[in-house]
Amino acid sequence: TYGDWSSDVCSSDLLDIIPSNTIDDKAGYPIELGVAMNGNGLTFAKLVRPATCWTEWNEESERLHGCSRQKLITDGEPARKIAKELNQLFPNQTLYSEHWQRDQRHLDRLYEVAGIVPQLKVECIKRILNKTQSKAWSSSRRRVLELTGLSPRRADTSALITRSTYLYSLAPQTFESRFAFKRDSDYQQNMTAA
Repeated sequence: TYGDWSSDVCSSDLLDIIPSNTIDDKAGYPIELGVAMNGNGLTFAKLVRPATCWTEWNEESERLHGCSRQKLITDGEPARKIAKELNQLFPNQTLYSEHWQRDQRHLDRLYEVAGIVPQLKVECIKRILNKTQSKAWSSSRRRVLELTGLSPRRADTSALITRSTYLYSLAPQTFESRFAFKRDSDYQQNMTAA
């Protein structure tokens, strides 16, 4: 979406995990994982099939994220498979997250039930931000949501929003001009096709 510029400035992988319980941050288990990878626009997204010991369910969280427990049972992948895949994709790497403590807790739960040792770790996105970026993070995120129209209901989209916010915080004018160019190009393409 953002071309070579974004891969040059955002080489970090950004993680988001959707928990089964969004009301109590310490409760629940992971239901979906999303990673915006290496600034190249690619995402890793997986629904997590609930382990037999993961019995708690929160209806309000289901309404918020639009993902039922039955959908997870039917379409989700086993924790062991996802844990292995994460270790293969991100060996000895750090994934950055806006909600790193929650995401680390849920990642730990995934690896624990999978019986696998994690080969990655989660850190707070603020570790790679300077003071100016950190102070402007909330307003940058709001602007990204306005520009993109994205909704953080799903983990991969939420990770993309974090990535876009990081890019915006680095160079707001460049982000806005590249986004405006893409939006205008899409508009012209749609008009030509009509």
